[in-house]
Amino acid sequence: MDIERLKKFAELYLKHKQLTAELSVLANEINQMQDGLIEHMLDAGVQKVSLTGGITVTTKTQVWPKYKSGKSKDDLAVALESDGFGSLVTKGINHQTFAALIREFNTDGKPLPSAINEVVEISETTRLVAKEL
Repeated sequence: MDIERLKKFAELYLKHKQLTAELSVLANEINQMQDGLIEHMLDAGVQKVSLTGGITVTTKTQVWPKYKSGKSKDDLAVALESDGFGSLVTKGINHQTFAALIREFNTDGKPLPSAINEVVEISETTRLVAKEL
């Protein structure tokens, strides 16, 4: 039996468990700070702040579709097909591709096609992103 490999595995496993717990704590702290900081930046009329040390904090808004009340993926499949986007419909809907389509409409300022608009509404999420240059 390879005791040394087992020891190494146990060491890595326990380190992974510890780091995962630390990551969870950090994620919670980030989530608690984020909304207030986004509001603060929006109130100040800025979307990007450069900090010392080459760090930039920006707001990033993503557009995601969500089903309207009482609507389902089956309703969306019918709507996509009727509005000429049937290529997105297989046995299921590729949600990443569909979300990209919704973002395209949103970016271009175009309203959603009528049948799709009956099934989903646009939902936006904004979060902070930190980058080190």
